[in-house]
Amino acid sequence: MIWRVIAFWLAIVAVAATELPSSFVFSVCFCEVSFCCAGRSANGLKCAYDLCGNMLVGGKQSLVYNPENRLVASAVSNRVTTFGYADDGTRLWKQPPGTNGLQVWIGGIYEEKNGKTLFHISAGDRIVYTAFSSDGSAGEYYHPDHLHSAQVMSTNSGALTQHYEYTAYGNTRYTFSTNAFPLSRRYTSQVLDEDTGLYYYGSRYYDPVLGRFVQPDTIVPNRFDPQAYDRYAYARDNPLRYTDPSGHGPVDDALFNTGTIKSSYQLMTMHDTGWNKAWEIPAGVVGMAAGTADAAFNMMSLGGKGVVEGGIKETVKVGVEELGKVEGEKAGARAAERSLAKDVPNPFGRKGGLEHQARVNEVANDVKERGLDPRKEYQVETPGGAKESRFADVAGLDSKGNPVELHQVGRETKGGLPVARERQAIQDIKSATGQTPQFHPYNTTPPPPQP
Repeated sequence: MIWRVIAFWLAIVAVAATELPSSFVFSVCFCEVSFCCAGRSANGLKCAYDLCGNMLVGGKQSLVYNPENRLVASAVSNRVTTFGYADDGTRLWKQPPGTNGLQVWIGGIYEEKNGKTLFHISAGDRIVYTAFSSDGSAGEYYHPDHLHSAQVMSTNSGALTQHYEYTAYGNTRYTFSTNAFPLSRRYTSQVLDEDTGLYYYGSRYYDPVLGRFVQPDTIVPNRFDPQAYDRYAYARDNPLRYTDPSGHGPVDDALFNTGTIKSSYQLMTMHDTGWNKAWEIPAGVVGMAAGTADAAFNMMSLGGKGVVEGGIKETVKVGVEELGKVEGEKAGARAAERSLAKDVPNPFGRKGGLEHQARVNEVANDVKERGLDPRKEYQVETPGGAKESRFADVAGLDSKGNPVELHQVGRETKGGLPVARERQAIQDIKSATGQTPQFHPYNTTPPPPQP
């Protein structure tokens, strides 16, 4: 073992002393299937590799490569998935178990999956829309997080169809999906092979459970960076800041520093474990107290550029606003109320999260049962108030269209009072109309109806 360590460091010294460009390429390794290390474990999974460094066994999954080190087959519990490539190494097709699952790609534009023909539309190198028909009349929009991961998907009308959350290294930790068609691009906009659990990064495959590539990089991106010599590492082991679009080296992602509320919220809700919360919540709170998410990421040394081109920034802001119309969940509502109460707009829009919307629907149904016409998001002009106009969550109108009841839905404090934002809204509406809106908290269980 000692002589191997000595030989390794001698090789590093020899490489560093050689006049090479800042990045260089390893020669292609043609090898037979033989084990160079077996019985090793990572994240509790037993792993084995061939002499070229390709993972042959990862947990219960077996992987097979061709002489050019391209993955050509994967087997899990006798279910085999095969892959095909063009001469330049670009993947062309995947055949999952079964006869009707052939998936085909042509560039980043055309795809066939589960009997559907998909057309991907990108802005630069970022996919923004997938059309299910050639005229684009049906499809889904991508609402990404700060790493360009597909986080929320919506229809042309803005309806939420899919929602994904990821751990730092890309393992999916939360999934919400209607009966929407399952699109392939997920973490950092890379293609997820659901049959194998691996992501295809163009030049090699990545395992989000291990947080490492299953094949060594064929290049050293920067010979002056010691971390670049770990040929399996993903994004310099700093996945909150870097991505690796090509599988050949980290990229300092510009959208991580856009200053969007969504990125700060993502920081605060990334993991559920107490250890992660111990640093994630202070990071998000410090940033938002400074007034912008840009400042947060720069102060925490998680961002590199601090600013991006105005066009990209505006696109992200619009995306966040649209996201607010379709997305809602408990953690988001809590984070919005806790951290964005006064000076920053609610990132989930006026409709609020799922709990908020459910309570609004209950109030509206009650109003209707009592013979009034329920109107949601009823606008009230509030001159002299904190805002020029307010929106009562539900208004009960009489036969002449006059509001005889106003209802406000929101969070309640531990003391049983509306939170500050809701109290201000109720006061503004009361001053303008003379009516005090009835308040309905959605974070407490309403009392049972009286007989």
